[in-house]
Amino acid sequence: MKAQLNLKIRQQQRPSEYLTAGLWFSDIIFILITNEIRLLILYLKRIRHMYYNNLL
Repeated sequence: MKAQLNLKIRQQQRPSEYLTAGLWFSDIIFILITNEIRLLILYLKRIRHMYYNNLL
């Protein structure tokens, strides 16, 4: 009886598959956005460097 109760509690605590898929999706989107921002900053630094050295 107690084992069944523990199993039921454990099943309730486990997040649903949709929730974990949503979390994975949001994490991937976050990583992609931060990567794009990092690349944009590098690009702007390169343009600034070219501008200051009269290469642009």
